[in-house]
Amino acid sequence: MIKSILGYVVEHIPAQPIKLILAIELKVERILKDNLSVAESNLDI
Repeated sequence: MIKSILGYVVEHIPAQPIKLILAIELKVERILKDNLSVAESNLDI
């Protein structure tokens, strides 16, 4: 299901916006991970 949606998106959107979206997702992931590790160190888990 997800693969077919991704396939549709890839076929119907130029490559550049997809690269941009992936880059944004990676940055968001890194920020979330950083915030998690900060929270964990504050709680001394």
